[in-house]
Amino acid sequence: MERINIYNRKKPDQKMEEETYIDFKETPKSQYEHRDTDELREAWGKSVFSNGVIFETIRDAIDIFDDKNDYPQKEVEKAVKILEKSNWDSNLNLINEVLIDEDLGEIHESIFENVMLLMRLAEMIEDDEMSNSLGHLSIKNTEPTLKALRAGGKPEKYARLFLWATLESRVHEKKIIPALKEYIEKTVNAGTLDSKDINIMISLISFGEESMDKYGRHLRSYLENNPNNYDIICGCINSELTSFKNIGKEHISKLIAEYGLADQTETIITKWIAGGGQRVFMPEAFLMNVEMIRSIEKQRPGICQLLISEFGIYDFGRYTEELLIKQHDEIENKDLPYGIAIFAEDDHNGAYFEDGYELEEMAKGLEGKYLFRIIESDGRENLLRSLTKLRLKYGENHKISFAIIAGHGNGQSVTLGRVGKYDREMSVRNILKYGGRKYKLLEDGSTVVLIVCQSGKKNGIGSTISDVLGTTVIAPADNSGLDYMKPKFGNNGKLSFNVRYSHKVRASRFKPDKETSIF
Repeated sequence: MERINIYNRKKPDQKMEEETYIDFKETPKSQYEHRDTDELREAWGKSVFSNGVIFETIRDAIDIFDDKNDYPQKEVEKAVKILEKSNWDSNLNLINEVLIDEDLGEIHESIFENVMLLMRLAEMIEDDEMSNSLGHLSIKNTEPTLKALRAGGKPEKYARLFLWATLESRVHEKKIIPALKEYIEKTVNAGTLDSKDINIMISLISFGEESMDKYGRHLRSYLENNPNNYDIICGCINSELTSFKNIGKEHISKLIAEYGLADQTETIITKWIAGGGQRVFMPEAFLMNVEMIRSIEKQRPGICQLLISEFGIYDFGRYTEELLIKQHDEIENKDLPYGIAIFAEDDHNGAYFEDGYELEEMAKGLEGKYLFRIIESDGRENLLRSLTKLRLKYGENHKISFAIIAGHGNGQSVTLGRVGKYDREMSVRNILKYGGRKYKLLEDGSTVVLIVCQSGKKNGIGSTISDVLGTTVIAPADNSGLDYMKPKFGNNGKLSFNVRYSHKVRASRFKPDKETSIF
């Protein structure tokens, strides 16, 4: 993907050196344009930094960004265009003026928050010039930021990140380190740690200012008193330090041990990371998974082990309690025809955690006529093994009557597994390659519903599946999730589906030229 630069010209790499920065104390207020508090407040209101549209756009882009995937191009380009029009860098000095005006404290929180968003945007688009400008800004305003940190209140959580970013540039260490150490101790004692504090701990350890053992004890003690704080649990698991990672893993192991899953902790965590969205959503995904385990195990002891071994389901929180329990109870039912939902392991934005209710409603419409089974897959080979397993178990009486496939895509492929797995994607080429297989998995006249972005594009993967498998395919023409999906039966009892995708995206419908279903 082409790099975006808001300056529209290539910039040389520039190493940030401490002597090039202007310290706050070297830039007294008298050197700024003489504006009183009311004038500054008015100027701030007209500046790009108070533009709610741009920062909401940036926040939306960051919310769906994952450092293992390409950033959301359209969202970022919208933000960059607004920045270009605003000539944002010419307004940076306004921040200096506002931060040193103690009567504008109500604005300081938004300053810290918005600058941190811009720093993240600069990282996403790999814009060195933008990063350097913001780095100058944070270092130049170390003193007022320290004051905001020590004053506490709402600006504190952003001020600590402002200072942490400055510390990472190895500037003003003697000022910042004591303040951050003091902040961590206060936060530990108050029991108000969050995952970003773990990054600050790691920086202080790397500077040799605190011991790994001390902060490790803090984290273990915190989790003993707050066992369901998944922000801290995931913060530990995603940290750079192995000792911190182990604290998070050990805690998850304790939570799932009573259900006989402790020996699979490493695999389960790996699956949950892949399926839990980027870090902003991951704690909620972990929480949903654990709560669903507790709920269904209470009603059907041993159900989770069965769902893992038979269907490869790990992200239990994606589905409803009713769906999972019915799948457990009906595992040996070979009398009724059945359909399947294939969910990809990889879910970089947590979208699949929103589909459980719609699946349950769809399944209710099939009651007594079709069974419904869910499987999860992390790659092509795993998917084929799962489908073969279904064929061997149920294929004597019934082939698959319908299939729902949920994965992220771009029109030409469906992502199944996590980054780094060699067969993580199923592409048009893969569908064509497997088209020569001799056995049939799908019933004649079956339907495949894709919950895959852009899969309904002309000559895309949706139309290829239709041609190769000899089945009707319903797919979204653009980026979209599932709004609802309802089964309907014709006069002859033939099953079809009424599907509506989110964001008013058109549902494409492909029908094969020939009714030959091979895969």
